[in-house]
Amino acid sequence: VRPNAAVYAALIEVAVEAQDLRRAIGALQEVSAAGETVEASVFNSLIQLCGTSGQIDYALQIFEYMHKVQVLPNSATFKTLISACITHGELGRAESAMRDMTSAGWEPESALVEALLCAHVASRPAAPSLLQLCERLQRSVIMGQQRLVPTLLECCVKMGEYAVAADVFTHALAAGHYISIDFLSQLVHMASQSQRANANANANA
Repeated sequence: VRPNAAVYAALIEVAVEAQDLRRAIGALQEVSAAGETVEASVFNSLIQLCGTSGQIDYALQIFEYMHKVQVLPNSATFKTLISACITHGELGRAESAMRDMTSAGWEPESALVEALLCAHVASRPAAPSLLQLCERLQRSVIMGQQRLVPTLLECCVKMGEYAVAADVFTHALAAGHYISIDFLSQLVHMASQSQRANANANANA
């Protein structure tokens, strides 16, 4: 009796639960050889396992294979792939996947966009580069009215990168970005709370 798509899907899920990437990909190859295919949720599990294993190239290959066999990625597919890329420092690939997500009609959650911005802040590029990133995302990723420069400044403050925040703020004003006084007050309050928390932690260490 030849296994059907449901059997192959179960085999892949078992391998994923066992964190056995080699076996999971082997089962996916068997699906292809049998002329069967599986649902997007199964691919999502595989992509997540690749991310957990640090195998981002495999994750991207699986994503491309979905297109080849005409399985449409869903929002979870994109979110899983983008999160894996961010976690492992593949920020260019994460940004590219976000653009693909928007092109497919899915808007990335604000938390996902913030995670990408924070990851860029952690890599400490110059302020103009961070602002260019915001402009690219604003132009090609964000569907709504969310403004990304304030989110970028919040990332800087949350991560204790106050000098970067000040530099971004200066360049943002020079580029004509509007930042309200109320928002600046919130940032100052956040920074003060963070500094007090760090001081208390050091005192109790």
